[in-house]
Amino acid sequence: LYNPKVGPSVAWAVSRTEPWQSGIALDPMPFQDVGVNVGSAYDPYSNTVTITTTGYYYLEVCLGTMPLKPLDVEMILNGEPGNPAFPGERIAHFLVAGANHTSVATTGRGLIYHLEVNDVLRLRARGTTGVFSDVDKQTSWMGFLLYAYTP
Repeated sequence: LYNPKVGPSVAWAVSRTEPWQSGIALDPMPFQDVGVNVGSAYDPYSNTVTITTTGYYYLEVCLGTMPLKPLDVEMILNGEPGNPAFPGERIAHFLVAGANHTSVATTGRGLIYHLEVNDVLRLRARGTTGVFSDVDKQTSWMGFLLYAYTP
């Protein structure tokens, strides 16, 4: 019999409103528009999410790719931005290796992942990447607690 546990609400939905490309990595990727931030999980100053409740989360990223540019973005768990000695664990990879598209392309995915209190998530874009977004918010990141659970 299904008997879900009820826990505190945790949810975020952020999006970029401008494009980005550079020869150096963007770690963490900043988001200019914070649409939802229930439980204050998303920190707009560090551009990271800090998990406040252990459980299963639904995570989703949608990314716009600039014309004629590849896309290489990772969702990283913990670690220290810019520190190759402690890069964190990659839990999702968003890759469009080809650059033969002449218009904006989009890619993304959703996943369910078990996260612990004080885990920190961030997105990291590789230096060869061309991320596209504008007022239509082609690049966005959201997540929410599905099920509070501590084994």
